[in-house]
Amino acid sequence: MSSQLPPDFSTVNAIHLRRLFFLRNLFIIAQLIAFFIAIEFMQIQLYLPALLLLIAGLVLFNILVWHRQKQNKQVRDNEIFNHLLFDVAALTAVLYFAGGASNPFITLFIFPLVISVTILPARFAWILSGVTILAYSFLMFQYVPLEMELGMDSQNMGDKFNMHIVGMWLAFTLSAGLVAHFVARMGSTIRSQEEQLVAARESALRDRQIVELGTLAASTAHELGTPLGTMNLLTSELKKELSQASPQVHKDIESLKQQINRCKDALSNLSASAGAINISSGSVELIPIYLSKILETWQIARPKTHISSHWQGKTETGNILDDKTLTQAILNILDNAADASPQDVEWDAEWDNHQLVMEIRDRGHGLSEDIKQHLGRKPMSQKEHGLGLGLFLSHAIIERFGGSVNLFNRENGGMTTRIILPLVDLSLEN
Repeated sequence: MSSQLPPDFSTVNAIHLRRLFFLRNLFIIAQLIAFFIAIEFMQIQLYLPALLLLIAGLVLFNILVWHRQKQNKQVRDNEIFNHLLFDVAALTAVLYFAGGASNPFITLFIFPLVISVTILPARFAWILSGVTILAYSFLMFQYVPLEMELGMDSQNMGDKFNMHIVGMWLAFTLSAGLVAHFVARMGSTIRSQEEQLVAARESALRDRQIVELGTLAASTAHELGTPLGTMNLLTSELKKELSQASPQVHKDIESLKQQINRCKDALSNLSASAGAINISSGSVELIPIYLSKILETWQIARPKTHISSHWQGKTETGNILDDKTLTQAILNILDNAADASPQDVEWDAEWDNHQLVMEIRDRGHGLSEDIKQHLGRKPMSQKEHGLGLGLFLSHAIIERFGGSVNLFNRENGGMTTRIILPLVDLSLEN
């Protein structure tokens, strides 16, 4: 019934893979800039052939990753972990030819580890932690020393130390910026995934409640058929027996008969559609005609309620699915507005080629905080004898048709219900 699907975890990993691809590109560019600065401005002798060969390997690997992203295949945790292992290996190789553990950029080892802790299960983080410790330990003893074109006097030794301090500061700044930006975004993706899970669970719970309500409604419709039939028969008999009564009495009896017939029609529709509601049912109707039908039906049931309507489309045509359940959902919302303020109900509507936006306003007491918190999640009512099913079911039905319902209080008292519904594109059906 619900249009909301559980979150796709492979899609989340695909986002992480794309960010790792971007980070690797950033690392390649940063390394080339660092090589240039080290040689041209700091007079550091680097083993360029090996370093450039490593950079070429990184570029080739990222080209393969770029093609991998175009494939419609699931991205699993193992694949993300393998990418992080490759990045640790690449950083180890670069640092091996650039001073080993004495290179201030050795702190970059922490970045793949932070990523693994953020987005992967704990076992992967522990494995990568062990790998980075081994890589760091290896670089403490095995590396190609950095050679600077400076003498060995105390002044030049101080220059070396100062440059190392500056390098450590630069490495820390780069690491902090990368962690703050990319790891924070990865964490945001995970939080979004958790929110989708919560929404999916709430949707499943609401669907189960609606199924239970549908079963109860079908049973209740069957039980109410006989009493309503009896009431209809008694009303006809009263009309005959009171043929000499005043016109007001006849008017009241006729009004009572209309309300009984309305109840019978509603129960008939409920019995016919219970358990077999299909979004493809119904017909396509022009928006002005559809809204006019709803208004006409509603005013028959609420003749004493004053309503002002203003409908304006940005296009001359606009088609919407004329479905009984959708119509009933809108009628329920109109009833709520009329119950809140019978003398002041407004119904505005506008549409374009894609959607219909309606606002139904009243001058009642507005929304309480409890209603706001549980809106659309479970039956809630502010009426003294209300069951709270109307708004709950209307919310679920409109969402099932791809729309949305939002309620908010008006400045001078009262409430606005905004309904957004997608339109039918007839060009796609031809």
